[in-house]
Amino acid sequence: MQDEDKKIVVIGLGNMGASLARGLLNHDFPAQHIHLVYRHAAEAEQFALSFPDCSLSTFKDAVRTPASFILALKPKDTLDLCRRIASSMDTAKSLFISVAAGISHQLLQDNLGSAAVIIRSMPNTPAAIGYGMTGLYTNESTVVSYRHKAESILSSVGKTLWLNDESALDAVTALSGSGPAYLFYFMECLQKSGQALGLNNEQSTLLTLEMIHGAAKLALASEASFAELRSNVTSKGGTTEAAINSLSSNDLQRLITEALNSAAERSKEISQSFQ
Repeated sequence: MQDEDKKIVVIGLGNMGASLARGLLNHDFPAQHIHLVYRHAAEAEQFALSFPDCSLSTFKDAVRTPASFILALKPKDTLDLCRRIASSMDTAKSLFISVAAGISHQLLQDNLGSAAVIIRSMPNTPAAIGYGMTGLYTNESTVVSYRHKAESILSSVGKTLWLNDESALDAVTALSGSGPAYLFYFMECLQKSGQALGLNNEQSTLLTLEMIHGAAKLALASEASFAELRSNVTSKGGTTEAAINSLSSNDLQRLITEALNSAAERSKEISQSFQ
């Protein structure tokens, strides 16, 4: 395999780009094959400290030779980036993996060129420690070798799920892409409520973290449904039932459904704003 076939160029080192770069490094992806692109000179020193074994450059110096490009800018900046790439190199010889919510495959194709190989992805920030979950979509013309290359990159930072319908990425964005923030918010609420019951900050934080961690590990190890696992903990007339009844009477399911619908609709609005 030639060097350009191994090279990964990450453009954009915000939360997601940095998470993917760290995840690749933490899971034995060779640092010499990872190239990071900074947009402002002031960022160079910061990235050099955070990723000392990776090569760094400006956009102009990075976009010259074929590679697997991870486009990790915000949606509003992604299409401009694609046009700059298309004007700087032959895009037909590279793989482009976009993590931008709401930017359709067709829009990416229009701006990168008809011969560019494009895969849309929706990872989440646990990719930084190898526990990411990424939804993937590409069109039917993408050859298997490029699908495998994209999957090998994203599966090195967690699990992947291929989608047959591009519109399903809106649901992936709402559920797993934004999902860690929902869980962190829930953990924040649990921690504060634990303190209100008399625990100190350290005690409530530890109990919350270990409970969430243990429950997730238990669910992963079990073949039971979430509903069955919940039932197993909920004794008739017990403390857990009292809490579950309170959540149910306040229609927690409706609140969660509304939250995910809001995220999915926002993803669609972003896409429509670029049409």
